[in-house]
Amino acid sequence: RRGTGDAQRPSPPPPSEELAGIPSAVALVIALETLAVKSEFQNADPLEQAARLQYLEETTKPLWVNSGEVAEVFGNAWAKSGNFDKAIDWYERARVAPDGTASLAAVEQLVNVKVRRAWQQVEKSGAGDKAARESARRQIAEAMALLDSLLSVGGTVERQSL
Repeated sequence: RRGTGDAQRPSPPPPSEELAGIPSAVALVIALETLAVKSEFQNADPLEQAARLQYLEETTKPLWVNSGEVAEVFGNAWAKSGNFDKAIDWYERARVAPDGTASLAAVEQLVNVKVRRAWQQVEKSGAGDKAARESARRQIAEAMALLDSLLSVGGTVERQSL
């Protein structure tokens, strides 16, 4: 049961009302960018954002199934909402998308999110957990290998800072 109503702060509509009828990949990208901004700058509830993102995943599949650009924006939205596992899945999808529309920034962000997830896992399990530390080292090594391949293409400020 939801809490009592507050006329000054109405509850948001369910995703099926708020995000219904997205007709194109461009509209989907805009909706995803809006969700990312709300997560990053407006402290949107991560659970509500996850529900919205899940709804978009399920209802807009024909718009993103082969699109690297849309997969990249999904990855960004999931990362901003704090779900690094989903973000990694989407950035990986963007990296190998058949249409080739994902930017190299998607791979940069994939590296970033992989390292952040590894660190998050160590924090959750505690620094004394040797298995968690070893797993994190492996994940970071994989991310660094991906970063090295990016650096062979050319260095940027973002790549160098990673």
